[in-house]
Amino acid sequence: MVRRGVQVGQRNCLSVQIVSAVNENDRVIVHPDDQVYDFQQHYVDVANEVTAPVVVISNSGNGAKVNGMVRIQANVSNNVNVSGMQLYIDGKLRTSASSASLSFKWQTRKVSAGVHSIEVKAQSTAGVVASQSIQVFK
Repeated sequence: MVRRGVQVGQRNCLSVQIVSAVNENDRVIVHPDDQVYDFQQHYVDVANEVTAPVVVISNSGNGAKVNGMVRIQANVSNNVNVSGMQLYIDGKLRTSASSASLSFKWQTRKVSAGVHSIEVKAQSTAGVVASQSIQVFK
Protein backbone atom coordinates (compact mmCIF):
# COMPACT_ATOMS: atom_id res chain seq x y z
CA MET A 1 0.00 0.00 0.00
CA VAL A 2 1.29 3.47 -0.86
CA ARG A 3 0.24 6.96 0.11
CA ARG A 4 -0.53 8.96 -3.03
CA GLY A 5 -2.00 12.34 -3.86
CA VAL A 6 -5.32 12.10 -5.69
CA GLN A 7 -7.73 14.67 -7.07
CA VAL A 8 -11.17 14.44 -5.47
CA GLY A 9 -14.35 15.23 -7.39
CA GLN A 10 -17.67 15.15 -5.56
CA ARG A 11 -18.31 13.32 -2.31
CA ASN A 12 -21.13 12.46 0.04
CA CYS A 13 -21.22 10.70 3.41
CA LEU A 14 -20.76 7.27 1.78
CA SER A 15 -18.53 7.76 -1.25
CA VAL A 16 -15.79 9.89 -2.74
CA GLN A 17 -15.24 10.42 -6.46
CA ILE A 18 -11.53 10.08 -7.36
CA VAL A 19 -10.85 12.03 -10.55
CA SER A 20 -7.13 11.39 -11.18
CA ALA A 21 -3.84 9.79 -10.09
CA VAL A 22 -4.96 6.17 -9.78
CA ASN A 23 -4.73 3.21 -12.11
CA GLU A 24 -7.71 1.16 -13.26
CA ASN A 25 -7.10 -1.73 -10.84
CA ASP A 26 -6.12 0.34 -7.80
CA ARG A 27 -8.25 0.44 -4.65
CA VAL A 28 -8.41 3.79 -2.87
CA ILE A 29 -8.75 3.59 0.90
CA VAL A 30 -10.16 6.62 2.68
CA HIS A 31 -9.94 6.39 6.45
CA PRO A 32 -12.70 7.76 8.73
CA ASP A 33 -10.38 10.44 10.11
CA ASP A 34 -9.35 11.69 6.62
CA GLN A 35 -10.82 15.12 6.00
CA VAL A 36 -11.90 15.08 2.36
CA TYR A 37 -13.28 18.16 0.63
CA ASP A 38 -14.85 18.47 -2.81
CA PHE A 39 -12.57 19.32 -5.74
CA GLN A 40 -9.26 19.36 -3.83
CA GLN A 41 -6.16 17.19 -3.81
CA HIS A 42 -5.81 14.80 -0.89
CA TYR A 43 -3.36 12.12 0.13
CA VAL A 44 -4.97 8.72 0.58
CA ASP A 45 -3.81 5.09 0.77
CA VAL A 46 -3.89 3.23 -2.53
CA ALA A 47 -3.75 -0.57 -2.59
CA ASN A 48 -2.27 -1.69 -5.88
CA GLU A 49 -3.43 -4.69 -7.83
CA VAL A 50 -2.35 -8.06 -6.52
CA THR A 51 -3.26 -10.06 -9.62
CA ALA A 52 -0.27 -11.79 -11.17
CA PRO A 53 0.38 -11.41 -14.89
CA VAL A 54 -0.43 -14.50 -16.96
CA VAL A 55 2.57 -15.08 -19.22
CA VAL A 56 2.07 -16.97 -22.50
CA ILE A 57 4.86 -18.10 -24.83
CA SER A 58 2.80 -18.21 -27.98
CA ASN A 59 4.72 -19.70 -30.89
CA SER A 60 7.06 -22.29 -29.34
CA GLY A 61 5.54 -25.23 -27.54
CA ASN A 62 6.99 -27.26 -24.72
CA GLY A 63 9.00 -30.13 -26.22
CA ALA A 64 9.25 -28.54 -29.67
CA LYS A 65 12.24 -29.22 -31.92
CA VAL A 66 14.12 -26.09 -32.99
CA ASN A 67 16.59 -25.46 -35.77
CA GLY A 68 17.91 -22.37 -37.56
CA MET A 69 16.26 -19.03 -36.81
CA VAL A 70 13.49 -19.39 -34.21
CA ARG A 71 11.16 -16.52 -33.39
CA ILE A 72 10.01 -16.52 -29.77
CA GLN A 73 6.96 -14.45 -28.92
CA ALA A 74 5.38 -13.92 -25.51
CA ASN A 75 2.69 -11.75 -24.03
CA VAL A 76 0.66 -11.17 -20.90
CA SER A 77 -2.84 -12.52 -21.55
CA ASN A 78 -4.80 -10.94 -18.69
CA ASN A 79 -5.68 -7.32 -17.99
CA VAL A 80 -2.76 -6.45 -15.69
CA ASN A 81 -0.65 -3.31 -15.96
CA VAL A 82 2.81 -4.58 -16.90
CA SER A 83 6.03 -2.74 -16.09
CA GLY A 84 8.33 -5.15 -17.90
CA MET A 85 9.06 -8.55 -19.40
CA GLN A 86 12.31 -10.49 -19.75
CA LEU A 87 13.20 -13.48 -21.92
CA TYR A 88 15.84 -15.96 -20.73
CA ILE A 89 17.34 -18.79 -22.74
CA ASP A 90 19.24 -21.36 -20.69
CA GLY A 91 19.24 -18.90 -17.77
CA LYS A 92 20.80 -16.04 -19.76
CA LEU A 93 18.84 -12.81 -20.30
CA ARG A 94 18.41 -12.39 -24.07
CA THR A 95 15.94 -9.49 -24.37
CA SER A 96 13.49 -7.40 -22.38
CA ALA A 97 10.54 -5.09 -22.99
CA SER A 98 8.67 -2.50 -21.00
CA SER A 99 5.32 -3.57 -22.43
CA ALA A 100 2.99 -6.57 -22.21
CA SER A 101 4.58 -8.36 -25.18
CA LEU A 102 8.00 -9.19 -26.56
CA SER A 103 9.57 -10.92 -29.52
CA PHE A 104 13.05 -12.35 -30.04
CA LYS A 105 14.81 -14.05 -32.97
CA TRP A 106 17.03 -16.84 -31.66
CA GLN A 107 19.69 -18.21 -34.01
CA THR A 108 20.11 -21.85 -33.01
CA ARG A 109 22.68 -22.78 -35.68
CA LYS A 110 25.61 -22.55 -33.18
CA VAL A 111 23.63 -23.83 -30.19
CA SER A 112 24.61 -27.26 -28.87
CA ALA A 113 22.32 -30.22 -29.46
CA GLY A 114 20.07 -31.18 -26.57
CA VAL A 115 17.52 -29.61 -24.22
CA HIS A 116 17.26 -25.82 -23.90
CA SER A 117 15.13 -23.83 -21.47
CA ILE A 118 13.12 -20.74 -22.47
CA GLU A 119 11.64 -18.65 -19.66
CA VAL A 120 9.67 -15.41 -19.85
CA LYS A 121 9.09 -13.33 -16.71
CA ALA A 122 6.66 -10.42 -16.38
CA GLN A 123 6.23 -7.87 -13.61
CA SER A 124 3.08 -5.91 -12.90
CA THR A 125 3.29 -2.25 -11.91
CA ALA A 126 2.44 -3.46 -8.39
CA GLY A 127 5.59 -5.61 -8.36
CA VAL A 128 3.88 -8.99 -8.76
CA VAL A 129 6.09 -11.33 -10.83
CA ALA A 130 5.00 -14.35 -12.86
CA SER A 131 6.69 -16.53 -15.46
CA GLN A 132 6.26 -19.32 -17.96
CA SER A 133 8.98 -21.81 -18.88
CA ILE A 134 9.23 -24.31 -21.69
CA GLN A 135 11.90 -26.72 -22.87
CA VAL A 136 12.82 -27.15 -26.53
CA PHE A 137 15.14 -29.62 -28.25
CA LYS A 138 17.81 -29.13 -30.88
